[in-house]
Amino acid sequence: MAHYSVELKDQVIKEVGETGSIQVVARKHGLIPRTVHNWMRGFKNRDQIVEQRKVRELTREVHDLRIQNDLLKELLKKTVQVWESDGKSS
Repeated sequence: MAHYSVELKDQVIKEVGETGSIQVVARKHGLIPRTVHNWMRGFKNRDQIVEQRKVRELTREVHDLRIQNDLLKELLKKTVQVWESDGKSS
């Protein structure tokens, strides 16, 4: 099994995007069309994986911020109660 550089894969994927033909690009680089097809599928999946990772990170951040917000609301309620009780004793 041959190993190809990331640079070659990126170049081939770019050329397929420009020409729209896996067959032509594969022939140009002396590759089997199925190999190029697999690279294209992997490239599309890579973008999807990156997007899924971003969504998970943002979801986690929103969750953490909601918890922080709830804690701050509770703290603010307690602080207001203290201020109100301080005003009554004067």
